[in-house]
Amino acid sequence: MAAAVHVMTISLSLTNVMVDVPHTYMSGFMLLALGSYLIVPLIFAYCISTVTTASVVYLIFTAFSDVVDGQLLGLLSTQLIAANVVGIAALHRAEKQRRGDYLNSRRLDDQRVRYRDLLTSILPAPVADRLQRGETVVDEYADATVLFADIVGFTAIAARSCPDQILALLNQLFARFDDLTAENGLEKVKTIGDSYMVAGGIPDDGGDYPPAMADLALAMRQAASEIQTPDGLPLCLRIGIHVSSLTAGVIGRRRFMYDLWGDTVNTASRMQTLGEPDRIQVSDDLRQRLDDTYHLAPRGEITVKGKGEMKTWYLLNHDEEHP
Repeated sequence: MAAAVHVMTISLSLTNVMVDVPHTYMSGFMLLALGSYLIVPLIFAYCISTVTTASVVYLIFTAFSDVVDGQLLGLLSTQLIAANVVGIAALHRAEKQRRGDYLNSRRLDDQRVRYRDLLTSILPAPVADRLQRGETVVDEYADATVLFADIVGFTAIAARSCPDQILALLNQLFARFDDLTAENGLEKVKTIGDSYMVAGGIPDDGGDYPPAMADLALAMRQAASEIQTPDGLPLCLRIGIHVSSLTAGVIGRRRFMYDLWGDTVNTASRMQTLGEPDRIQVSDDLRQRLDDTYHLAPRGEITVKGKGEMKTWYLLNHDEEHP
């Protein structure tokens, strides 16, 4: 762009030298100078140096014309200086406004990124995208897997420990659970006290999530056994898993959250609460979805509130000799 300005300047200057009335073409260069300040997309410093250099070149060429005397050259110089002052002032104002617009745009982009990061920290990414588009998020899933896990004897542990010790314990345990959940391609739904809830098949129901949930349960049990309570005892979990249909959606307007409803959620919760310490209790529906590489032991039938008698199993291990 700077080269184009100089080419136009030399062309106009040569025209002035070659014709009889050079000041007739002054308006053309004035338009070029002002247009360079206001229209040509040059950086502020480059624009000033380009136009001022072009003005000097224009005057030098024009001075060689036979009909230009000192008085006329002085008049042309004064006009060009005034044009440059006006152009620089206009360019400075426009540049300031452009920079302000750019900074505002960057701030908006940063706010959008922070808002999305905040949303995706509490919501699955596809759900966050739909929420940002202003959609009402509610979906039915015909095949979703739900896991509940809690710490055995947590109330007693909390009673004999300081609050900061309990907070550190839960942070350490749940951070490890978060990593394991992500590694298995599952979605953390929420935590309630010492209870940890995970779902598979939402919001993407295109995979085979029961095996992934079984792997997660085994990994969570192992991870908990490697963490000690404030008084030096190993943690012990009680885990329950079920698979079936459910409803998922975002509730609330100010402190919204992504939650699950339905019989599947209630049954998975019952699998956990009615289980035994250090055991992974699964429904017969989930057992049927696991292959022979998972070893399970029948618990028999248990009475589940709202369901009656249900056949349940204990998930023992994976790809190991049956104990």
